[in-house]
Amino acid sequence: MLYRDLHPITEIADSLVLYPVGDYPHLRSVQTVPVVLTEAERVAAEYPLAWQRIAGKMTLVALTCLEAGENAPLIPLDGDGEPLLLALKSYPFAVGAIDEVTSLPVLYDHAPARKAARPLPLYDRNGRLHLHALRRLAAARIFTHGMGLTALLSQRLEEAGALQPWEFALQFEKRAISISGLFILDRDVTMKNQKIGRIVEECGRDIVRLCELHEISLYRMHSLASGYAKIAYS
Repeated sequence: MLYRDLHPITEIADSLVLYPVGDYPHLRSVQTVPVVLTEAERVAAEYPLAWQRIAGKMTLVALTCLEAGENAPLIPLDGDGEPLLLALKSYPFAVGAIDEVTSLPVLYDHAPARKAARPLPLYDRNGRLHLHALRRLAAARIFTHGMGLTALLSQRLEEAGALQPWEFALQFEKRAISISGLFILDRDVTMKNQKIGRIVEECGRDIVRLCELHEISLYRMHSLASGYAKIAYS
């Protein structure tokens, strides 16, 4: 799971520490990362987009690696050296909508960093939040702002019966990798179009765009498998 120990930021302000995202070792065990429609076009160019049931709700996710753990690739970065996905770009911050137990808006994931990690300055010399902290908080806000629409579209697809389980196994010489628990759009094109057509009137262009990006993103499985093969055989 992406989040380990969420707390309202007001409760732990005195002990709050930030590290580079790559210094949180538990993120190497994360194979899927939640995605919102706002970023889906950018993410679909790099990773397969699918759905996963998280906390009982169908959630749009990016499949970022085939096997978690030490062999997992480094945190994906964009051209500016920042994490590619909003949920990672904002880490360890989240917003209250992720945790329905609390109504406080800003949450902090109290997860350990690797032993050699060097903390980033939280405040600048004027006592204000440092720029990298502000960027993470801004990313958390953008991510949360997109959660409502993305969740609605995902729910409508499930209710329409447009999603089917996506389970597969890949063989790398003597090593087999299998993944389950993910969902993709119905592979029967006629049935898929009929099911999606029923909800286009309600959801409009957004549902069409989401489905298009999902289908395009599935071609990234080849790159994901090729990348894993290089790691597994090195």
